Amino acid sequence: MRETFLEYKGKGFWIRSKFVEIVSEYLCQAFENLGLATFNEKLLDVYSDCDSNRNGEKSYGVVNILFDDSVITEDDKNAFLNICSKAKQLIAAKGQELSVPTLNAWEQQKLVTYERYTWSVPIKTESLKKTIELVEQLINETYPFSNHYINYMGFPADEPQDIL
Repeated sequence: MRETFLEYKGKGFWIRSKFVEIVSEYLCQAFENLGLATFNEKLLDVYSDCDSNRNGEKSYGVVNILFDDSVITEDDKNAFLNICSKAKQLIAAKGQELSVPTLNAWEQQKLVTYERYTWSVPIKTESLKKTIELVEQLINETYPFSNHYINYMGFPADEPQDIL
C-alpha cells in the first residue's frame, strides 16, 4: 500500500493511502450531511479532494487532502472541525469495525477499476476516529510532529509507527 503525507502548516503524518480513502469517505458524508451549499469555495476544495480520494479518481493513485490551500481563516477552521466532528459520529454509528466484505464492496464502487483494492483485514472504527482526531490536531495547530508515521491495528508495518 502506498502512503500519503497529511499536513497542515508544516506539521503532519504519514498514513497508508487506502486509509485516507476510507477517512475521505466519511468526511464527504459529513460535508453532504451538513449541506454542501453551506460551505465556502475553499472548504469545497477539501470536499473535492476527499471525493476524488474515495472514488479512486486521483491520477496514478495519488491520494491527498490539501488543508493548507483550503483551511485558511478561523471560520474555515471552525467549519472544518465541525465536519470532522460529524464524520466521527458517522463512523461511530458503524459499530466496532468495518468488515472485510463491507470494505471490498466499497472498493467495487470506485470509478477507476485499477484503484480497487482487496481488503483482507477489517478496519477498527476507533482507528478511523483517531485519524480524524489527528487531523483535528493539525487544524488546531496542536499536532506535535512534522514527520510521523501511523498505522492501523492488524496491519503490518515496515517502519516504527504509532498504532491507532
